[in-house]
Amino acid sequence: ATSSSETSGLASTSPPGRLKPFIIVTTLLLLLAGCGCFCCYWLDLLDGGEEAYGIGHKRPFGTSRHPQLPVPELADGFPPPGRFYQEQVRQLRPLLMRGAARQTRAFRMWDDDYFLQLPLDPNSSQVHVETTKKESRQQRTYDTPFHQFVRSYNTSGHYMVASMPRFLAPDFPLPWSLQCPDVAGALVEAIVWFSSGGTSSVVHTDAVDNLNCVLRGNKTFVMVDPAVHGHRVPIDRPEGSYSSMDVDSVDFRAYPSMADVQFYIAHLFPGDCLYIPFKWIHQVRSYGRNIAVNLWFDTALVRATDNCNEERPDPAWLIDTASFKGFGYRPPTDLFAETLRQAAGPLDFAALLDRIVPEHGELRTRFGDRFVDELSVVFKAFDTNGDSLMDLTEVEGQPVERLRDIDRHFLQFDRTVREMMEILARERDEL
Repeated sequence: ATSSSETSGLASTSPPGRLKPFIIVTTLLLLLAGCGCFCCYWLDLLDGGEEAYGIGHKRPFGTSRHPQLPVPELADGFPPPGRFYQEQVRQLRPLLMRGAARQTRAFRMWDDDYFLQLPLDPNSSQVHVETTKKESRQQRTYDTPFHQFVRSYNTSGHYMVASMPRFLAPDFPLPWSLQCPDVAGALVEAIVWFSSGGTSSVVHTDAVDNLNCVLRGNKTFVMVDPAVHGHRVPIDRPEGSYSSMDVDSVDFRAYPSMADVQFYIAHLFPGDCLYIPFKWIHQVRSYGRNIAVNLWFDTALVRATDNCNEERPDPAWLIDTASFKGFGYRPPTDLFAETLRQAAGPLDFAALLDRIVPEHGELRTRFGDRFVDELSVVFKAFDTNGDSLMDLTEVEGQPVERLRDIDRHFLQFDRTVREMMEILARERDEL
């Protein structure tokens, strides 16, 4: 008998039946190889594993049996500063801004050829480099000339995580949403993230607000609202505000509360920017040759937003003209938590003052009680049960929406003490 394929003339083009499974599997493997780890990661999220992500889980951070939550999006560019501050920063709401960085010179120009033609002195163009793409806070790091990094990153697997170099800063204007005198004065740090892709961060929080712009490659941000699920995500390394859980294989037996976490997931493509609110828990992955710039800013320092540049973005407002205060300032939650652990128990106000400002007797004699009153406001804010004691549960259990106000009061106390200490130091030098 003659088969239908033979009579229809398809015998020469249709593979034998026994080869079809091999061809299908081979095709799928080639497709996966083409889209790389980006596809592998998200196929893993969709595979409907052990009882739909129950029992032991052992899947990447961001996998959940619960529906993903949508990140609010703006279709084209940054919102004006006033609106951004009122609707996102004050409300602690993330925002994905599509194409917001496309107008920057960095977006147009930053490639290896451009970097290598910059006239740089190797001694004055050092950048900080990490040696593992899966973040470890214990990994080896080193500094190297920028040109050396550009020549080697594709083969070394190393990852530049460096403060914005002065020779690149003119290429990146301050984002329009931050073009306010008060906000510009609250900038903490600008970081360039540069790799051949395939990087993943630990799960962590930032003690300040974060604006991250992708210029090359793609990034995926997995975020958790701390006001809703913060108590379920184990930030078990409080000294670094991060979690020790394996981001590629979250163990529900070790961290059972993770089974009930609901995630916001944002996919960023070249030119997109994401606002990550103060204290939001997040984890980041990168795909393909990857360059991003993030700006940290401390809204506890912002007093007014009524004098912002609201009409249109000013391209002349460049990062290299801004002043960054750095991370020398420790938020009160970190400082007080460490102090209480060292004390091995609750502290009343007098005991806390002794530990936070050992020189308080000399300062009070010379300058009065202003700084004591400022610290007292912070103490009372943490003493939520009104027993005149501060304990670790009160410090670590503060709702995120209250922490900004506490930070603002503590920052004033911190400034006052620093100014007094500087005056005393100058007076002693003059003796």
